[in-house]
Amino acid sequence: MLAYALLTGELPFQATTQEELNDKIKAGVPSFNGFEKLSKSARAFIEGMIKVDVTTRWTAEEAYNSNWIREMRDKKKIETSDEVDLKSTLKGLIALDN
Repeated sequence: MLAYALLTGELPFQATTQEELNDKIKAGVPSFNGFEKLSKSARAFIEGMIKVDVTTRWTAEEAYNSNWIREMRDKKKIETSDEVDLKSTLKGLIALDN
């Protein structure tokens, strides 16, 4: 959900009541507002990670090896060392897909 919010500027689940919001989150049905402005690989990254079913949701390794992360590493928009600090990672995420 954090990656979705950082990349789109929107929250993945929209509702008018708390109960409706809870139902959407439990069902795993995001609104995908702002999704159209993302690249195909960024959308696939979000879709792979936002699944409710843990058996089909991407693992951390699958996310790390996704096309989108690979593209960002190749473009040097994100760091990949084991010692990456949070500030530079967040800056990298915010600048993604630009």
